Amino acid sequence: MVRVANDSNVEMRDVVVRFPSQTEKYGTVAANSETDYRQVRRAYRYGYVKAVVDDKEAVIQPKDYVGEKLLEPGKYTYVLSYDPAATDKYSRLGLKLAKE
Repeated sequence: MVRVANDSNVEMRDVVVRFPSQTEKYGTVAANSETDYRQVRRAYRYGYVKAVVDDKEAVIQPKDYVGEKLLEPGKYTYVLSYDPAATDKYSRLGLKLAKE
């Protein structure tokens, strides 16, 4: 089970997370809020995330998962942060994993 939390003061729209075996569209995540959990078959401590923040595309693009282990069954939150001073779409978002 994975949800997304927006740990910023701005709304994140069109939030999409790609997991190894599925893609989940979380939609709009209001500032300082979180989504409902989604059933995910396989997940790592990070993943591909795309969102629109302040009308700018923001992307976390993992290079690979070499050396990573799949998360154990449980409830997890991908906590997203936003850097408004970032100059390119690949440095606007940050991601931390929280286990419930």
